[in-house]
Amino acid sequence: DYKVTGVQTCALPIYLLAAADTDAALAVTVFCNAAAMAIAACATALDQWQNLVFTGGIGENSDQIRDQVCRRLLVLRGGGVSDGGPTDHDAVADLIASGLDVLVVQADEEGVLDRLTRQRLQLPG
Repeated sequence: DYKVTGVQTCALPIYLLAAADTDAALAVTVFCNAAAMAIAACATALDQWQNLVFTGGIGENSDQIRDQVCRRLLVLRGGGVSDGGPTDHDAVADLIASGLDVLVVQADEEGVLDRLTRQRLQLPG
């Protein structure tokens, strides 16, 4: 949904548009902040937080998104939140250095949907 950017339909993922469009960049920032808040809420409810897993769509395909989300989460591991400027460190590497494993897991979403649909419809395959 591209309502934040005002773009109704687009062939490119929003994170690719962000480099050239300020509205798209705002949408990416809003998304990353929301994702980081959800992760932080879960992490603070745990006795230990050892892994952060990115998967599916944006999670596995965008270094930029992973970096922005991780940058917001550094404060939970004793670091500060930075503005993501050119002199900043790699936020993913900083989280890893703090003892958190940051993983990217490839997803086969289409394959899973195909398998589940075939099971539901009792089709061979």
